Amino acid sequence: VVYEEPASVAGRNLLLVNRALGAMLVVIEDFNLPMLEVSPSHVKLKVAGSGKADKEQVEAALQSYFDKPITYTTNEDDETDGIAIALCGYLNTRQEVLTA
Repeated sequence: VVYEEPASVAGRNLLLVNRALGAMLVVIEDFNLPMLEVSPSHVKLKVAGSGKADKEQVEAALQSYFDKPITYTTNEDDETDGIAIALCGYLNTRQEVLTA
């Protein structure tokens, strides 16, 4: 399970994010799943090569990595973030295997 720490959350959204995180942690613990927590800048660094990459650079890097355009079904930014976080987790896991 790869989890990106929230960049900035306040008020009611903070409460909702913390509730979701708590539920996720219970499931992770119950099923003894490995978890990787990453920062937004780490995701950008792993995927786009710069921790300060913008959304367009991350999307371009994803399209290059998968060698095809990404087709979105709902919110483009959320889907780009989700794909980038998953790829970051994969690349981190792959790197750990290669260096072990």
